[in-house]
Amino acid sequence: MNAETLHSLLEKHIPHIARSHKTDDLTQFGQDWTRFHEPNAAVVFFPNDAKEVQEIVKLANNSGAVIVPSGGRTGYSAGAVATQSEWVVSLVRLNDISGFNEIDQTVSVGAGVITEQLHNFAEEHNLFYPVDFASSGSSHIGGNIATNAGGPRCLKYGVTKQYILGLEVVTATGEIMRVGGRCHKNKTGFDLTTLMCGSEGMLGIVTEATVRIIPHPETRAM
Repeated sequence: MNAETLHSLLEKHIPHIARSHKTDDLTQFGQDWTRFHEPNAAVVFFPNDAKEVQEIVKLANNSGAVIVPSGGRTGYSAGAVATQSEWVVSLVRLNDISGFNEIDQTVSVGAGVITEQLHNFAEEHNLFYPVDFASSGSSHIGGNIATNAGGPRCLKYGVTKQYILGLEVVTATGEIMRVGGRCHKNKTGFDLTTLMCGSEGMLGIVTEATVRIIPHPETRAM
C-alpha cells in the first residue's frame, strides 16, 4: 500500500486517531535498542484508549496490514521493530495510574506507564513494587507484561506475572477483553492473565493492568 492510499484509508475510517508519518517518528518508534535492522514503518499511531486501539486493529485486519505494538522499546531482541511497512501502535498515551486500593494494595495502570512511575507511586503510599531493572526509567508496564520482565530482584520477589492480577487486552480480532480481576485469590476459569504475561504481543495488545504492590521489606542487605 503506497503512502497516498494509506492516507486515504486512514482519513476515511479513523481520522480522529492521532498518527504520524514523519521520518523521525517512523525511525524512533519503528525500532528498539537493537540496531541490526533498518526501521521501515508505514505509520505510527498514538491511541488514547483501548477503544482507539480496537479501531486500529480492526482496520488493520480488514486491510491486510501488520501491527507492531510499541512500548518503551527498550528490548534487545528486535521484538518492537517494524521493517516491512508495518503499522506501529504506540501505547505512550495510555499512561494513567488510577484506582488505587489501599486495603487490597492494588492499583490500575495504563500500558504506557513507565516502570519508574509505578515505583514512585508505590513509594508515595509507603509501598513497594519490586520488579526493577536497568531500563525502569524508560520501559513501559505494557512491555514489562508482554515480556514478563524480571530483573535482579526476581531472585527474591519473582517476575512481572507475580504482580499482575488483571488485564485489559485488545485481541488480534479487535475485541476488548478483560481477564483476571482485582482479587488476590482469583480461582475462576482459565488463568488467561498469566498466559498474556510473556506472550510478546502475539495474543493481544495490553492496554491496562491491575497490579499488586506490597509492603516495604523490613531490612535490606547485600
